[in-house]
Amino acid sequence: MAKQFLISIFAIATLFAQDPCRDRCPNRKPANAAAAWRELIDGNDRYRRVDNKEPADRMDACRRSCTLNKQNPFAIVLSCSDSRVPPEIVFDQRIGDIFVVRVAGNVASDEAIGSIEYAIAHLNEPNPPRLLVVLGHEKCGAVESAMKLAPRYAPPHDMIPSILNRIFPAIRGQNLDPNKPDDVTKAVRLNVDLTAELLAAYSPVIRKALTDGLRIQRAYYSLDSGAVTPRQ
Repeated sequence: MAKQFLISIFAIATLFAQDPCRDRCPNRKPANAAAAWRELIDGNDRYRRVDNKEPADRMDACRRSCTLNKQNPFAIVLSCSDSRVPPEIVFDQRIGDIFVVRVAGNVASDEAIGSIEYAIAHLNEPNPPRLLVVLGHEKCGAVESAMKLAPRYAPPHDMIPSILNRIFPAIRGQNLDPNKPDDVTKAVRLNVDLTAELLAAYSPVIRKALTDGLRIQRAYYSLDSGAVTPRQ
């Protein structure tokens, strides 16, 4: 009996040793829509509560006050909509610091370009944003979907073409395997390159901003390490 007990304890210890996040990653999915909304509202209540917060959190109230009538972000970030890649958290920025545009696959959609143009043209007091980051990420589902459709390059659903048709040119002729992580990483980086090129090609506002000092920075985010690495 004692031997079986020790074996059980060892098995449990081994399980937790193999998965150190097991006890820190509870199921965050509420049971239904009402519970999900309550979780968001409770979170908003925590966010708005100033008392008993860390000094950095107290800055939220200050930031809300000083950005009430205007915003002056120092950078623009075009990133994927993936829930694992929130730019404000990834770059540890606060309210008013970065103007974030998110679309699946971080593609140069009309809406994304229009949003970036707005930030450049209208958020320019006292100075316009000087940095535009195109942020791709590890295991991007949109890029993987595009790879799986090669070489036919024909999206199967009505709305998907608005995203995938903007990714196909980046991977066309590359002979990449969506089942190989290195190939997916290469495809993600190629997609970042294409997006960065198309932003300037499609938008006179962005082109002019580039001559006035705006810089487009291509970057890649690792889901595993949390590191953002620049791409030249």
